[in-house]
Amino acid sequence: MTAAVSLIGMAGPAAFAAPAPAPVQMTFNAAPEPADQGAALTLSGRVWLGATGNRSRVFFWFRRSTENAWAAAGYADSDDRGYFSKRTTARYTGTWRAMYLGTSTRAAITRLDAVAVLHRVPRRLVIYTSTDQTWQGPRINIPTADFRAVVSYQCPAGGYMYLHWNGDSFGYESVGSNRPTGTLTLNGHQGARSGYFDIDTWVDCTWSLTVYSGTVRVLA
Repeated sequence: MTAAVSLIGMAGPAAFAAPAPAPVQMTFNAAPEPADQGAALTLSGRVWLGATGNRSRVFFWFRRSTENAWAAAGYADSDDRGYFSKRTTARYTGTWRAMYLGTSTRAAITRLDAVAVLHRVPRRLVIYTSTDQTWQGPRINIPTADFRAVVSYQCPAGGYMYLHWNGDSFGYESVGSNRPTGTLTLNGHQGARSGYFDIDTWVDCTWSLTVYSGTVRVLA
């Protein structure tokens, strides 16, 4: 008579292992690109396994281009087809990360998107630096309707500073101070769009004149 053989304990560990989570698909986009600083930014995409049954939560992080750490930026819940969307504010250039954390049956997945954020700063036309007591600059053209001329100066003892704009054919604007040191700003434009600046100051005063006109967009 053949002896019965017990099967208890003979099955290998693989026979009882839970199936691996199924890989999901994901798209992600942060738009518009580039974005203006302070404007609305939309974080959107889709995370899915099948055509339906994809309701889930997607978490967002942001890392500024000048930093190493990620900062939490909220989350969005997807619909049955897996589409998600969240509106935020564009503040700095950097990288956005969208992450689905997964479940016991669905694998986690992450997507990244870099966004350039721009802000406007005054456009610098020219810089003049000197110790001339009486100075007349070269003729320049102002490309926009207005300019801003900033002169910083320092006199060894006593002194004054006068900055003038002399428009071609017409237009004259001026700003001045009787203090020995400081910064003066001349905002124009009442006169011609071309002309020259000149400076009257005390002996041995050191000064620097910077002229701005319009703006340019640079990375924030």
